Amino acid sequence: MPPSDPVDGASMLHTLLDRFEEPKSRSRDITARIDYRRVGGPAAQDAFHGVLRGAEATGAVSLERDREALHTGEYSRIRLRSADALYGFLGREPAFLVAEAAIEACRKALGDIAADPQVEEILADAFRSWRTNKRFLGVTADEPRALAEALRLAYGIRNWQGADIDHRTFARRAVKDSKALERQEARVANLLRIGKEDFKDLEHREVLEAHGIVRRPHPVFFRAPLKIDTPTFCSEGVGAPFIGLPAELLVSARLAKPVDYVLIIENPTSFWRYCAEIADSGLIILSDGFPARDVLAGIVRLVQLARRSTEAPVYHWGDIDSSGLQIAAHIEAAIAAPLRLHLMTVDLAMRSDSPLVTKTGLSRLAERTDEIGELANWLLSADGRALEQEELDPEPPISAKS
Repeated sequence: MPPSDPVDGASMLHTLLDRFEEPKSRSRDITARIDYRRVGGPAAQDAFHGVLRGAEATGAVSLERDREALHTGEYSRIRLRSADALYGFLGREPAFLVAEAAIEACRKALGDIAADPQVEEILADAFRSWRTNKRFLGVTADEPRALAEALRLAYGIRNWQGADIDHRTFARRAVKDSKALERQEARVANLLRIGKEDFKDLEHREVLEAHGIVRRPHPVFFRAPLKIDTPTFCSEGVGAPFIGLPAELLVSARLAKPVDYVLIIENPTSFWRYCAEIADSGLIILSDGFPARDVLAGIVRLVQLARRSTEAPVYHWGDIDSSGLQIAAHIEAAIAAPLRLHLMTVDLAMRSDSPLVTKTGLSRLAERTDEIGELANWLLSADGRALEQEELDPEPPISAKS
């Protein structure tokens, strides 16, 4: 059965230049074998030969026949002789010139941002891809403005200093297009992941939220004996089974009484169940996955309140996988206090039959000497497997039971 993809003379010649533009050192000439099963019937073969002979006449290529082809009038292979001549024959611009023009267009669109060291490094990576006819972050050299827009968005997010902001308002302010971040979400998230091991295994939305760009403002959900008294809001109580408030309201909050421990829970279902089923004097907080920036600020504030008088132990309960451990490590760094893992042990994970989807970020965590490091090392082993926290029933930490 003949191959399904037809070929013509121009496409074969372009293939020679594609190989010429690859960043490889070569000891042999660039050639391409001709498969006449892909060329077509007599008329197609005549057109095919006409293009190839035209290129040969300019000195760009040579057409070769092997012994079997001598009696058929067909050619066996094409050999590149002069890339410059072939560029001229095809009317094709060398990829490195296209790449240079594309990078220059990016710089012009970026303005002062182009001088940022990280932006310069990314543009250099884009040039290395484009000069060899490769895509960079899914963008070709024919789309420099798409890359420039993504870079402007990523630069603005990386340097965003305000409170959490919805993605459309931010995009309008950054690039004058409220829907730009929706179009560019994956590309921008990948740019924000550069040099950030904590973000490697997160979903695109989570990467944006960690930088303060949200679909909608996130309240902080918690249960605690809290007092808040501001000109616009007044509350006192534990918020049973739980309560959600904007992070800025927690700035003026204080505890009505000490708490025995703090438990930060990764996923909503486990948080809801814990608050409904466990009645004690713990401070329970929902991180909701990788916490958005304002949520993380609220977590830090609540932990500070809890540890101000009693130095209550702080626990984290999440999924036993790469993401769950990275979330725990990220929260611990933010609260600047020791974080213990709750219901996240090798023994519990051994009961699971769920394979580990990814090991991204675990090698870095495995260098730690605490519970996070111990669990990361096990997940990297042949026995490692994942466990979603929803598989477990809520139970309080040991310190709360004693």
